[in-house]
This record gives sequence, structure tokens and C-alpha cells, in this order.
Amino acid sequence: MPVKGTTRSKKDVETPSLEETGVSEVSPSLKTTAKADPFATLIKAVSDLQSEFERLQKEMAQTKEAWTLEQKAHQQEIEQRNSLEELNRKRDQETYEYEIARRHKKDEDEFADKKTSWEKSLNEQQETLEGEKTELLELRRLVTGFDNEKEKAVAEAQDTLQKELIAKFETERKLREQEHKSEKDLLNLRLTNLTAENNKLNTEIEVLKKTLEESTRQVKDIAVKVIESGTKPQTAEVTTS
Repeated sequence: MPVKGTTRSKKDVETPSLEETGVSEVSPSLKTTAKADPFATLIKAVSDLQSEFERLQKEMAQTKEAWTLEQKAHQQEIEQRNSLEELNRKRDQETYEYEIARRHKKDEDEFADKKTSWEKSLNEQQETLEGEKTELLELRRLVTGFDNEKEKAVAEAQDTLQKELIAKFETERKLREQEHKSEKDLLNLRLTNLTAENNKLNTEIEVLKKTLEESTRQVKDIAVKVIESGTKPQTAEVTTS
């Protein structure tokens, strides 16, 4: 709004230069307008800066949205992979425990069957020996001198047979325990390998997380620099006399 009593000539008002307004080039029509109305040129420069700032804000919002979607997708992928690995580990653990229990039950059943068979065989032999002993007792009355030797021989034969059966039983039992131990060691080795593989995958996941965090930090730094460079204030001085 003009002030009464004040008159200005063309020399009284200095037109802002291109560097002061922040505009690199001005068309001939704008130069004419600038000479006629320097404030219109300044307003246009401010408007251009505002438009550029809004464009940068829009690009930042789009970049942030894309980064957020990518981060969510990556996190879902990691969670799915962890879930699948945990499921596989539990499945292997259950299979291992089931195999151990099944083999242990099988060994116990086989041992029980053999023990029953051995006890039955031993009882039959003992019954046979008892029958022979009875016969020997009957013959004792006929042959007194021979009876003592015969009874001793029978006792020795019974003792020898019993020792042989016990030794055979112990040998087969130790062999079965050794087989069971070997199978158990093999399954434990497999579980150890699976655990090591799981730890390796967890390490790789941590590396990926750190890489993603570093990329995120760099994107944020770039965005901040873009905003700072886009919003740097431009000043224009108008000197009046």
C-alpha cells in the first residue's frame, strides 16, 4: 500500500538480481515483468521453491512407504524362515525321541522274549536233571559206591551248562547294548549338525538385519540432506532511498 507524501523514481527501486531470487534464468517476458514489478519475481521464486519443497516431501513420503513395505516383507520372510526352521527342528527332535523309544522298546521286548526262552530252556534242563537225579537216587540203593561219583558228575554238568547259558546271555546282552549305543550316538550327531546349521542361519539373519539397518540409516541421511538443501532460505534485499 503506497504511503502518501512519498514519491519514487525508477532509480529509487533496485531490481533483485537472479542470484538473490534463486532463479537461474529468467525469460524476456519475466525480465520485463521484473523491471515493472520486482516483487512479482520474488513471489514467483518463493512459489517455485515451495513447489520444489512439496515435490521433495512427496518423494520422501513415497520412499519411506516403499522402504516400510520392503522392511515388512523382509521381516515376514525372516519370521517364516525361523518358523519353518523351528518346525523342522521340533519334527527332527520328535522323530529322534520316537526312534529312541521304539528301539528301546524293541530291545526290551527282544530281551524279554529271549530271557523267557532261556528260562524255559533252563527249567526244562533242570527238570531233566532232576529226573536224572531221581533215577540216580534210585540207583543209589543198587550201587552205593557209584552213586557218589555219579551225583558229583551230574552237579558238575549242571553247573557247566548253567555257566554256558549265562555267558551266552551276557554276550548277546552286551552286543545288543553296543548296537543301541551306536544308533544313539548317530542320532545325537545328527541333532548336533542340525543345531549347528540352525545357529549358522541365525548368524546370517543377524547380518541381514544389520545390513538393512545400515541401509535404512543411509536413506534417512540422504532424505535429511535433501530436505535441508531444498529448504535453505533465500533472501533478497530491496534498498530504498
